[in-house]
Amino acid sequence: MNFTQLEYFLTIAQTGSITAAARQLFISQQTLSESLRRLEDELGVTLIHRTRPIALTEAGQCVADGARDILARKVQMLQQLETSTDNDGLVIYVAPTASPPFLTKLLLSFGQSCPTVKASVQVLDETSLLSTGVCFSLTFAELDKRLSWYPVLRDNYAVLIRPELLDKRFGPNADALRQGLRETGDLALLRTMPFAIPASPPSHPDPTVDALQRAGIDSASIQRIQQPHLVHVLCESGAAAAIAPLSSLYFGFERQIADGSLELFPLAERYGSYLLHIGCRKHCKPQSIEQQFIRFTQEFMEREIMQRK
Repeated sequence: MNFTQLEYFLTIAQTGSITAAARQLFISQQTLSESLRRLEDELGVTLIHRTRPIALTEAGQCVADGARDILARKVQMLQQLETSTDNDGLVIYVAPTASPPFLTKLLLSFGQSCPTVKASVQVLDETSLLSTGVCFSLTFAELDKRLSWYPVLRDNYAVLIRPELLDKRFGPNADALRQGLRETGDLALLRTMPFAIPASPPSHPDPTVDALQRAGIDSASIQRIQQPHLVHVLCESGAAAAIAPLSSLYFGFERQIADGSLELFPLAERYGSYLLHIGCRKHCKPQSIEQQFIRFTQEFMEREIMQRK
């Protein structure tokens, strides 16, 4: 059981519908139903009557009451962390559209390695990020030239596709195309494939679009999505393929890749690469704790990626 499962369950209880809850959470109905099923299996009870609208069972009402208390305490804890004045703390800022999916695992690993350092995360948009007194940011996109950037990992692109979409698009040639993709990493083999990517701010160049266009993929086949969570929904539902840094897809869809519900294809280096950066305000040299975190992040990423190759 985790916070996400409880948040998903409470949203179902509040909306009375898995369809409405999935829409509110920007996830697929399949993902939400699986989360509910796992929670019921773990607790050994049925949480909802599958009627229209959905009604909570007696056990479901008990879990909902407990979940509200747990999530309220979580908010209180995060607020206390944000207001902490402990000098041995590390505050990491992330942008809403550029937060690496492996951040939680990275922080847990860092906490185990450096238990005396208190690390917390704040989500800020670009304007707020630049106006903060202390700026230490982890991102897959350079947000602004007014920050100094420390490269952590150069990461090639990869494509993530639902097998059914590949079979539907290429029919009897799908298996040969899979083999060709694995052997060559040639994105041009997917010229007829629809892609969904997060929309970049107008002031920033978009290397993902450049990679797709270099492969001869028509701009009409590229859907620029304003809400990044919807890219996951479109990919998981088989409506479009996703393209992103390899490590980002590894961590963001680890379970789906392992169970075969999504297929991952690393792309050739000629399609460019993405840099994971840690950014600091210009003319502000990272403190010793921040330097330690930069080194740890480099080692963590190299170790995790090597284990998956």
